Amino acid sequence: MGAGEDSRTDPEVSAASDTPDQDALLDDAIRQADQRLVASLQKDELRRRRRRWWALGGTAMTITIAVVAGLILSSAGVKPGATPETAPAIPAAGVRQVDPKQAALLTTSGWQLAWAGKWDEANPKFEAAVKLDPSNTNAWNGLGWCRVCAQDDIGAVQAFKKCVELEPDHPPANKGLGQIYFSRRHDQKAEAHWLKVADKASGAQYGLAKMYLLQGKYAEAAKWAEKMVAASPDDELAKRILAAAKAKTLGPELRKRIEPAPREYEIGPGDVVEITIHELIRAGSITTETRTVSNLGNVNLPILGKINLNQMTEEEAEAFIKSKLTDRDLLAHPIVNVVVREKRQRTRPATRSSKTIRTPLRTTNGPSVN
Repeated sequence: MGAGEDSRTDPEVSAASDTPDQDALLDDAIRQADQRLVASLQKDELRRRRRRWWALGGTAMTITIAVVAGLILSSAGVKPGATPETAPAIPAAGVRQVDPKQAALLTTSGWQLAWAGKWDEANPKFEAAVKLDPSNTNAWNGLGWCRVCAQDDIGAVQAFKKCVELEPDHPPANKGLGQIYFSRRHDQKAEAHWLKVADKASGAQYGLAKMYLLQGKYAEAAKWAEKMVAASPDDELAKRILAAAKAKTLGPELRKRIEPAPREYEIGPGDVVEITIHELIRAGSITTETRTVSNLGNVNLPILGKINLNQMTEEEAEAFIKSKLTDRDLLAHPIVNVVVREKRQRTRPATRSSKTIRTPLRTTNGPSVN
């Protein structure tokens, strides 16, 4: 493939499913993984203890990871028999070039690692691939799922959004965005992405049925639940959702099963945050700044300047500031602590209704999930 050719046309790295059956299998695998996305948004202390999200899941979760990786990989057209050891080297840091062929090889290597459940090793392959070929949707999609596995939902959204900018109807990326937005209780955003692919992706149908049922929109919930049951007659949960939608009632047990876990407190306009960065000014120094978050979710910090923390938890804000410090080569191993000292915002309610008032999301210079 020449430098001017689009790597997305290469059958080995195509992100589209070859058949409806493959897409349905992928949807089902992602659907079963919903709780991993929810778990990544649970309490800060629990997340801090997780070195790798698959490490605590035991054998069952390990098998699920392999299934998800394999099905995504199958939909990408990558053969599991290939060996990652034969993959091309990642370009040296600082080297900027456009090389779709090399990017395609790195992307294939990334999916081979994903097939083996080595998402942390696949991540740099996809990162290098998107630098070499920013139009490679398969690489952006792979990068998004790597970040989901690393519990970096903000980074995952950035990668998935780039993928859908290039290919608006990309099924896995839209489903990934829908799942993350739903987990964060941004229903309007989740709905928009799921509707794009719902006619051809049962995972999106499942998400819509759950969301509409939780909102009390029973007719809409029944519409998508009927499609789910038609596609998977033995799916007991799908049948329960359909029955609840037709009865126009949602019991507490089913609600608990389909509803995302409550979000931690999210930083927002008017909050007072204390940000501590070790060795920002000089070796051995500790810089502590107390800032009031602006109406757009911004705070100003020494050296870094304006950064956006809107709709982030404390841990997410810490990770974002660390990435800014490393990306700008200011600190190799930054130590950052973020604490909300005064809260002006409320966490989103744990339950939904059709009249839920939602805070509009803003497009800013920061990485807010938007």
